[in-house]
Order: sequence, then structure tokens, then C-alpha cells
Amino acid sequence: MNPILTRNTLKHLPHTSLFIITALILSACITQQATKNPNTVEVYKHRGSKQCEGGGLTQLEVEQQLSALGATIYKKSCATDGKTYPAYCGNADGKIYVFTIDKSAAEKARAQGFGLKNNLGLTPNIGCTI
Repeated sequence: MNPILTRNTLKHLPHTSLFIITALILSACITQQATKNPNTVEVYKHRGSKQCEGGGLTQLEVEQQLSALGATIYKKSCATDGKTYPAYCGNADGKIYVFTIDKSAAEKARAQGFGLKNNLGLTPNIGCTI
């Protein structure tokens, strides 16, 4: 029998494969972040929704605001602004819409109430339902 393929070695093969696959997936994520397009920027706008009430702007309404400025939207998602809000009905909930747009349109967007996402704290993605 080949000493490289002993029964003991074969027993650990699934664990080794899992480790290699995990490492490849994680390296792909890191590579994707590192190759971010330098001609785009992430902007955000608060939904205007409130705790216990919801409401506020829809994602489509905010997209239309950006389109009216001549911005091309490459990616869109929903997140929170990373701030802590006192928990009571009617208070802000910190939910935001995040858009990746042309860098050239960022100043126009900021003039219309959009902020730059890199000025926020941690903003984990959440579902886009209101």
C-alpha cells in the first residue's frame, strides 16, 4: 500500500478539504473588497421610518431621487446607520438605503441630503422591507 494514502490519512481528508474550501471562499471575499471600483462611491439616505410605526421613504422613491440627479446606480442595499437610538415608539430607527453610484454624482447627492457611507460606523446589511 502507498504510504501516502494510509487509512489514517484518508480519515482526515474531509477535514482538510473543508479547510481548503473555506480558505478559498474567504480569500475570494477579500479579493472582491480590495478590487472596489475607484470611480464609484457608496452613499446613503435615512428611510425616515420610526420605531413601532415603520413608514418613511421607499427604496424606489430614493432611487428616483438619485436618478433625477443623473447618477447611475450600480448596487443597492439596506442597512442601519450604526447609531444607538433610545427605544420608544415614534423615535428614529436608524434604517438607511445604501447605493453605489458614480463618484462624479456624489456632491450632487450630498446636496440633496445623501451622506457618504464611509462616514458611518458599522452598517450591517438588513432586509429592505419597511
